[in-house]
Amino acid sequence: MDFSGIGVPTRVVCGAEDDPHFTPRGPEWHADAFHDAPGADALLTVGGVGHGLGGIAGLDARETEAEDPDALEATRRLTLAWLRSALSEETDAWARSRAALRERAADIATITERERPDEVPS
Repeated sequence: MDFSGIGVPTRVVCGAEDDPHFTPRGPEWHADAFHDAPGADALLTVGGVGHGLGGIAGLDARETEAEDPDALEATRRLTLAWLRSALSEETDAWARSRAALRERAADIATITERERPDEVPS
């Protein structure tokens, strides 16, 4: 896939246990959007879950291998925090959420961020 046209700020989310059947590369294949898109600035890797991220599926669908309410809630909260910061609704929401994950829930997920030369790391 070609992610080179994605120039807007983007957060990529992956399940650490995702096992794509169409590539031998394994779960890291899903992180290509983070590594290859110029606008991708954050990669959220949720541990212990696959493609359904612990419960995200279509209405009434059973597409997840493992239901994990904590992983699903962390995904929801971190997504909302990233959006609130990216849309300038609450500029420190993403920084506070990253800190909360590191300090209180590091076993649920990891965040990898791309350093931007024009930004001061938070």
